[in-house]
Amino acid sequence: MKKLVSWVLMFLVASTVAAQSAEGTWVFDKSADYEGFSPALAAPITMRVDVAGAQASLSPNCTVGLRQQAYYPGGPFQLLLKSGQDEPAISAFLARQFAFRLSDTKVFYAAEAGVPCNKLGSHYLVSDDRMIAIRGGSLFYAFKRDKAATASAAPTSADLGGLKASRLPFSVEAYNNTCLANTPKRKGVPQANPKCGPTLIPYVVSRDSKEPLLKTVGSHAFTKGGARGASDDYDNPVGHGLHPVVLVFPPLKGVVLVRVDDLEGGDARDTMSGAYLAIKDGKVTGQLNEGCSFDAAYVCSTPGESARFRLLDTGRFVPVN
Repeated sequence: MKKLVSWVLMFLVASTVAAQSAEGTWVFDKSADYEGFSPALAAPITMRVDVAGAQASLSPNCTVGLRQQAYYPGGPFQLLLKSGQDEPAISAFLARQFAFRLSDTKVFYAAEAGVPCNKLGSHYLVSDDRMIAIRGGSLFYAFKRDKAATASAAPTSADLGGLKASRLPFSVEAYNNTCLANTPKRKGVPQANPKCGPTLIPYVVSRDSKEPLLKTVGSHAFTKGGARGASDDYDNPVGHGLHPVVLVFPPLKGVVLVRVDDLEGGDARDTMSGAYLAIKDGKVTGQLNEGCSFDAAYVCSTPGESARFRLLDTGRFVPVN
């Protein structure tokens, strides 16, 4: 009997922790200042947060790591406790302002320290449908889970041929800085970089690639598609002995979005700027030669600008008015 009770308790705790996963897309709802100095606290710069794996995307060019920890009051509320507050008072504040039940909290998330672009919060609390960011110990920003956007990032009908999808939203700047810049090479040929994971999974295309999707990318005529800075050898790059580095994203219905980068530049040839391809039924249906970043709704934009392009389920990239 004791074993049965123990298993039931473990199941309930595990279920609660799963409900407090930060994975998904969150949109800003409301804010409050615990100390009451700012009764109409302004909205944060970050109005949308996308969390995948252990990383939170606060903007197209700002990604911060999140570390899950078992909840204890001194974790997220250390500064408030030092100022003389106690957990019951904090719990009452969260319930009153955000309808958030602190008594159900089993975990919290600590943000990676030393990330200058993180103006949102150092600690995060999560329930099934609400995430609360805590900044400066006393400023609280509440976000609601965008279930529609989260669901749109899931693979649908297209066959990836065994390839693993990288996660949307995708920040091209973060990818360049944290992944491509550290890509190892062997005799000048890019090698898969495991340090890019778990949210980004690059593939290096070669003559030996067996997956149909990678073969389609490797034989594509990028220069004819308007690729910037490319030499003629990037029309059918694999046929010219080159090795495109590719990210495959979750399909939009039957359309697969891929990011392609050329890392084999040098004195002998010009390097192609990165490009996106849309592939439907095994054929390239669109090429986007832009340095923008895609969100979970398949909209491509750049920092400080409004949306510029959208991928449609027809396989075309169209400007956003």
